[in-house]
Amino acid sequence: MAITTTIRASLPWAKGPAIYRDGQVVMQIDAYAPKYTADVAQGIDTELSRISNPSDAVEFVRRFGLLNGGVYWPADEYGPFQHTTAPDAIPLEAAEPYELFAATAAELREVIQVTKITRTAVTTNDSDAIDWLRRWAAEEWTRRTGRYLAGEDLARHVHTRIAEPTFLRDVTGTVASKLDEGINGADDVPVTRSTLHVVGPQMPSDPREAPDRLQLRLYAPTLRAFIYWCLSQKLITRAPIVSCPGCSHDFIRAHSAQTYCTKNCARRARYRASQQEKTAPRQGVN
Repeated sequence: MAITTTIRASLPWAKGPAIYRDGQVVMQIDAYAPKYTADVAQGIDTELSRISNPSDAVEFVRRFGLLNGGVYWPADEYGPFQHTTAPDAIPLEAAEPYELFAATAAELREVIQVTKITRTAVTTNDSDAIDWLRRWAAEEWTRRTGRYLAGEDLARHVHTRIAEPTFLRDVTGTVASKLDEGINGADDVPVTRSTLHVVGPQMPSDPREAPDRLQLRLYAPTLRAFIYWCLSQKLITRAPIVSCPGCSHDFIRAHSAQTYCTKNCARRARYRASQQEKTAPRQGVN
């Protein structure tokens, strides 16, 4: 019996109209608006990694919600029923600094880039790739400690005398630490956990689900934690890192049929193709 697994977040997330104001991405809260359940196949990690300006962050919040503020009411008030929170106790808006979106997007892009170059170094033993990773390791050490490395200190830190497999293992360990910090957050934030659920038919006559289908549900305290978890699962399964034909940026596919990094990128590519088709000369027409 084949067992298939899908990955979803355990609680619905709030999303809604947003604006950029005074360095903050501000989401308007509608207590009665429908919420959505995040799914790894949505590629939310890639969508977040493509944020490069406040407008991108506003669009992200409109589609997926805030990174750390997705839950506004007790968990038992989610679902198909009307919540019981008093109207005057529900905030009209919630905000997060744009810098949080920019910094998280930059770290996701960094993880993908380092992973891609590490794979190249492992498979081809490319000296340029290894040298790039040594420089990155030194810069990462400086970011974490505040100490700038140069000369002999730099050479000593980037492991010039250590065999490449050992060094590459250290690089992969640093990437794992970044992902782990993103998943689990600070000490005062609940830790992400997961459980397996059977999502087969509840009744013999229910045709909607196969009886051998499992679903991994994540109890992530924030959408940001869920995003880091999604990216980590792609790396664990060694999902291919590909270049987007629309924007040339690297991304990890959420599923095998994904061609473009994001829906917006695919939409722009379709628009360009339609414009080219309109302006292309028609053969056989005088």
